[in-house]
Amino acid sequence: MKISLFILSVSIGFVLLSCGSSNNPKPILNIPFENTKWILYNLDGKEFTSENRTYIVFNTIDSKVTGNAACNNFFGKFKKNGSSLTFEPLAATRIACPELEKETAFMKAIQNTASYKISGNKLTLSDINGNVILVFKTL
Repeated sequence: MKISLFILSVSIGFVLLSCGSSNNPKPILNIPFENTKWILYNLDGKEFTSENRTYIVFNTIDSKVTGNAACNNFFGKFKKNGSSLTFEPLAATRIACPELEKETAFMKAIQNTASYKISGNKLTLSDINGNVILVFKTL
């Protein structure tokens, strides 16, 4: 009886240990490019913060892009081919706000985009020389 109880206790211990969490975090799968709200968190190598969330959303069905650039909403068209990504001139609403300087820098960076890369929950936009100019994350 004591041996059976011991074997049962050891077996339960192994089962409980195997249910424990691993120290290795699960990898984040790549988030889809399209129909994802990408939140800006880095502009030209600097952390980006604003009162309003600056974000971008791509609709690949009609190649349209929409978003918010710190103050104003913007919209327009983009072209994507492989890792190449370019934007046609974008239109935006014209509301004055204290963060207009940040918005101008963001819009300039968008127009300088030549390529993109998605890694996990991060979207990186680079210029024609391969320099990272914008980094977005999903929530």
